[in-house]
Amino acid sequence: MTEIKESKISNKRFIYCGLIFALFIIGSVLLILRNNLLLDESFCVIAIDLVFFMVFIMALMQQRLSGSLIYSGTSYRRVFLNLLFCWILLFCFGFFPDFLAPVMILGFLLSGVLNAALSMALTIYFVSLSCLTQGQGIYVMFCYIFLGILSVMVSNFFRERSKFLPYYISVLSIQVLLPVIFYYFSYLTMERYFVLNCLVLGLINCLFLFGLFPVFVRISQREAHDSYELLMEDEYPLAEDIRRYSLAEFDHAKKASTIAMECARLVGAKELTCGCGAFYYRVGLMQGGDVAEGAVNVAVNHCFPSDVVDILYEYNGQKRLPQTLESAIVYMTDAILSMIEALDSETFSSSWNQSMLVYQKMNELSAQGIFDESDMGMNQFLRIRDYLAERNMLS
Repeated sequence: MTEIKESKISNKRFIYCGLIFALFIIGSVLLILRNNLLLDESFCVIAIDLVFFMVFIMALMQQRLSGSLIYSGTSYRRVFLNLLFCWILLFCFGFFPDFLAPVMILGFLLSGVLNAALSMALTIYFVSLSCLTQGQGIYVMFCYIFLGILSVMVSNFFRERSKFLPYYISVLSIQVLLPVIFYYFSYLTMERYFVLNCLVLGLINCLFLFGLFPVFVRISQREAHDSYELLMEDEYPLAEDIRRYSLAEFDHAKKASTIAMECARLVGAKELTCGCGAFYYRVGLMQGGDVAEGAVNVAVNHCFPSDVVDILYEYNGQKRLPQTLESAIVYMTDAILSMIEALDSETFSSSWNQSMLVYQKMNELSAQGIFDESDMGMNQFLRIRDYLAERNMLS
């Protein structure tokens, strides 16, 4: 059953990679037909398309596995949809006068799903393809390339909730100054109507950043949230592997995940990171050998978020002591729960016995300096310690 689910997940990736490939080919063919290119020119455009796609898809897979995208679990489906919007916008470039295509919006769209490096590469590719197929001059191409690169760079300013007026002024200035400069290089003159058109386009860019770009940011955040929850579902293939390996280990993972999230909520840490990290904290036991390395290998193969991978790497402080508040919470949760599970249930004839053991264990961990390199404050440590001592860990 697990193999079938993993096969379906893998098949979806190949399907969307195939759709992205088809999108590149169909988009290039439409540009060729729209601009009536000759046969030899068409072959050159298709060749460029194939070479770029091959490198792009390899870079996309590598960046996704390494967690270097906007979010490490960014789906290929979402990448495909964003690229579809970009190709539609690229096709519309042919209806705009030289120097006035909405290139910055193209950069903003790509920045909503890809990291800066891939966004810049795609933006340069798209505008170069547009200029080549339309026979536009070198100054138009340079103008669009500069606009695309800068749009990707400034898009990072608008990821935060606080958007300052200078950021919008910078976008407006870029959209006005660069086309005006390259227009003058091209024609050695300047028209008032052209400056006004640049100003209008700059205002449209600002409106896009104000109204639509936050939607892409929220989608990224929602996708990250959904991915953490997916990893902790009982039906997730890796979770089923743990249950098949050992029902006791699966029950431990579920309890540890629940308790870690409760502790995170108590001190303002990232709940889903703690929950996911605690759930798979001991997944390396299934691999044999080094538990931390085994867990990291499993996590990377399943495209876990990078913060969860870091927690697994810091398993029991063997490779490295906990470096974050979330990692410290997972460490202490697993340590306390493992200690209590190892003891006979009769040991806990009263809640006082459990509280005493928890206080003793937590104080030992603190005295050993386990949490010294993490972001955990003394007040947070005490609150978590008291909570674990009072909670019924076996329920």
